[in-house]
Amino acid sequence: MLARLFIEDPPYIRGMVPKSVDYSGFALMAVGLAALQVVLDRGERADWFASNWVWLASISSALCLGGFIIRELTCAEPVVELRVLGDRNFAVGFVLATVYGFILYGTLVMLPLFLEDLMGYTALNTGLAISPRGMGALVSVTIAGRYLKKIDGRIVIVVGLFLLACALFILSRIDLEISIFSVIWPNVLMGFAIGMVFVVLTTMAVSTLPNEMIGTATGLYNLMRGVGGSIGIAVVTTFQSRYAQFHQSVLVSHLTPYRVTFQQSFQRLETLFRVTGNCVASKEKAYLAIYDTLVAQSTVLAFLDNWRMLACLALSSIPVALLFKKTGPKKGR
Repeated sequence: MLARLFIEDPPYIRGMVPKSVDYSGFALMAVGLAALQVVLDRGERADWFASNWVWLASISSALCLGGFIIRELTCAEPVVELRVLGDRNFAVGFVLATVYGFILYGTLVMLPLFLEDLMGYTALNTGLAISPRGMGALVSVTIAGRYLKKIDGRIVIVVGLFLLACALFILSRIDLEISIFSVIWPNVLMGFAIGMVFVVLTTMAVSTLPNEMIGTATGLYNLMRGVGGSIGIAVVTTFQSRYAQFHQSVLVSHLTPYRVTFQQSFQRLETLFRVTGNCVASKEKAYLAIYDTLVAQSTVLAFLDNWRMLACLALSSIPVALLFKKTGPKKGR
């Protein structure tokens, strides 16, 4: 209601209202994206393509999205104008937006899991450790918005991606004995980097498009950032379980009665449980304590691998950012 009262079309798109709505294209897009989202959200629980429904949903998504692309490129009045991808700056921004969503949502999922499942943080303490990311973002968004006209946007994006990679590499060096400040300051740096990339990337992506195509371009841009986030969540959660299994198989090879360190740890734990509890169950409790430590350490190593993977992804995106054309502010109102 408020939109109808106060929002009006700008002069350059008045009279451009389509005569009909492309319901076929809209239906193909909706079904394709819905099937893709279900696969990304639930596929890991079903062990991905070991499940028949994942195959069915993936094939349905591929067919519908393929049909959607063909429909939009051949339709006289498409619901989404895919020809905007022919613009170099927008195509580069389209790719980087997907990567940006991948990294952003991937880190947002991993950190709370690490802090609550391994460090034993409460939801409140987890929020206190992660929320300073917003402070860094607030500062960088303000700076980027004010000085973008004076600085080459490509440089700002490159610096932002480099700082983002640095923050992720810092997180990849933590362990189970850190304090909350070891999580806070990389988050502030990450927020600062994300704020720099967010503002400048959005501006650069649509900077060379005609005004009447910016609406469609913005919709596509935000869509791919969300899809990239969904893919990022699916990938990091899958890699987390795979990496943990790998590290556990490596670490367990060192837990043998023939290793002196294992014998010493086992005897120390058995003595502790015998003094403080039931003597009969002391051996079982000692073995269980060692196994719990094994699982915790293999899970930590999996988190570190994931953060290194995200950091490398941020670094590998830097050459892509250099493909942007240098642009200045548009003329006119």
